Amino acid sequence: SEPLFAAAAHNQRAAAELLLDLGTSPDVESPEGERALHVAACSDSIDVAELLIARCQDALAAAKEAGRNLTIAAD
Repeated sequence: SEPLFAAAAHNQRAAAELLLDLGTSPDVESPEGERALHVAACSDSIDVAELLIARCQDALAAAKEAGRNLTIAAD
């Protein structure tokens, strides 16, 4: 998770995208309770912030779909 925070702090979209593609959660939390999106926002890292928002939305949509599939399977 530390590399994602570094990418977020320095607006390194390509690095952040690679880390996310390799399985790092877009909603990862630091030991201090900060999220990568918070670091990006505080660092004016617009490109990384947009990427993290999009990936969080994708994860939420996938979770909703999985929940729907479980409901359908239970019926």
